[in-house]
Amino acid sequence: MSNKLKIYIVFPESETNNPWISRFADNLAFSARNILQWQFQVVVKGSGFVSVNTQWQLSQTDIFVAIMPALPITDKAFQAELNAICSLLGSGETGETNYNRIYKVLLAPNESIAQPASLKPLRGYNFFEYQGIKRTLSVFGFEGDSRKSWAKILDLLYDLNDYLISASTEKIKNFVYLSGSSDEHDFYREDIKREFQHHGYRALPLTELPRDKDILVETVTENLKQCDTIVQIFGGQFGLLTSDGRNSVSEAENIAIRQFLDKNPEKRQYIWIPAGLKLRDPKQELFLNRVRRDESTYQSQIIEATPEEFKDILSATLFTARKQSTAYLQRQAYLVAPAGADISFLEMLAGSFNVSLTKNIESGKVVPYQSHLGLLQNIDNILVFTGNAEFEWIRSKIGDAVKAIGMGRKRPFNQFLVVGTLEKSVLHAMPWPDIAEFAGVNDNTRLKAFFSTITEQKAQ
Repeated sequence: MSNKLKIYIVFPESETNNPWISRFADNLAFSARNILQWQFQVVVKGSGFVSVNTQWQLSQTDIFVAIMPALPITDKAFQAELNAICSLLGSGETGETNYNRIYKVLLAPNESIAQPASLKPLRGYNFFEYQGIKRTLSVFGFEGDSRKSWAKILDLLYDLNDYLISASTEKIKNFVYLSGSSDEHDFYREDIKREFQHHGYRALPLTELPRDKDILVETVTENLKQCDTIVQIFGGQFGLLTSDGRNSVSEAENIAIRQFLDKNPEKRQYIWIPAGLKLRDPKQELFLNRVRRDESTYQSQIIEATPEEFKDILSATLFTARKQSTAYLQRQAYLVAPAGADISFLEMLAGSFNVSLTKNIESGKVVPYQSHLGLLQNIDNILVFTGNAEFEWIRSKIGDAVKAIGMGRKRPFNQFLVVGTLEKSVLHAMPWPDIAEFAGVNDNTRLKAFFSTITEQKAQ
C-alpha cells in the first residue's frame, strides 16, 4: 500500500499564488519521507480537481489535507470541492465521513470557517495563535523561528501514521480519551497526544464535541467505551457554551465523564490543571473549584503540575511496565512541609525515637513531584506539617495523598497525621484519607504517639 500513497493538498483557488501553501507542501513532503519512512507523493491541487471526471482516478488510500483560511461563504467552488471529498470518503450505510483520510489545516478558528456540515466537527491543526492583549490572530510561518509550524506538521504526521498502522494491522489495541481544552492550551493537548502516540495509544475523540448537550453526552460516552484511560485538560477560559447556554462544553463533557465513571469503576481519569494557570473568567474559577473539591477519588486524580511533570506522571503510571512493590516502608515516616517551615522540633522528636524521617524538602530544595508521589505510595506513615501554608497548598497535599492510593498504593496508610495551627473544623472539612488525624503543634502527646507507633513496628 505504501508505494501508492498520495497526499492531496487542497485549498481555495484564490490562494493559488500564496507562498505559504507551497512551503507547507514542501515541508510536509520532506517530513513524510524522512520521519515516517512511508513512500508518499504529495500533490498540490487547488479547488476544482475533485470533479466527476477525476474522481475515478483517486484510489481508496489517497489522503486529503484541506488548507482552511478564513473565507466568506460565497467561495462556492471550494465548498463544492470539500463536499465532493466528503462524499468520496463516505463509508458504510450511514455515509459518515472517514475522518482518518482527511485532515484540516486551520489558518483561522474552526468556528469562523465556512465548510460542509460533515467536515465541521473534525478537529483541525491550528497553524495560528492569538498574540498580545488585543489577541491579534497570527499565522505560523516557515521563515525564521518556524518551530511552531514544524510542531504542527509533526502532529499531523503522527496522526497520519496512526491511521496507516491501523489500516495495515486492522487493529488498534489502546485508546485514550483526551479531552478538548481552551485554545490557549492547544499546544499542550497536542504535546500530550504525541506522548500517548509514542507509547502506542490513539487519542479520541477525532472530532470536536457538539454543543447540543444530549448529543454531546452520547458522543462522549461512545468514545469513552473504547478507552481505559481518560485525560482532561482544563484551561483558564470558560470556553464555548452548550446550546442551552447553561454550561460550557468542557463542563458538560466533565459531567458526562463523571456519569460514565460511576458506572465503570475499573476506568481511570487524570485531570490536569497546568501549574500557574491564570484564570480569566469567574465562571471558570468556580468550575475548577468544584472540580478540586469533588473529583479527587480513587478513580480520578487531579494533577496541578507543569507539562513536563504531568508527562512524567503519565509515563510512570501508564507507560512504564513495572511490578508494583509489596514491600511497603512501615518503619519510616514521610514528612511533608511547605518550603521555609521550621521542622526542627519534628526532626528532634523523630531522632529521639530512632525513626528514619524522609522529607519532601532536602537541602532547601523540594523533591521532584514524581519522587514525592512515589514516597506517598511506598511509605506507610505520613506526617503533614501545615506551618503557615496557604489553603491551596494544604488542599494540594490532600490531593496528592488521595492520588497515591489511585496511582499504585494498594493499601491504607498505617498513620496519617496532620500537624498545624489551622482550626480542626477547617481541616476536617477537607477530604483527607479516612485514617487522617489532626494535632496542634504543641500536642506533644499525640506527636510522641505517632513516632512511638513506628518504633513498635520496628521492634516486631
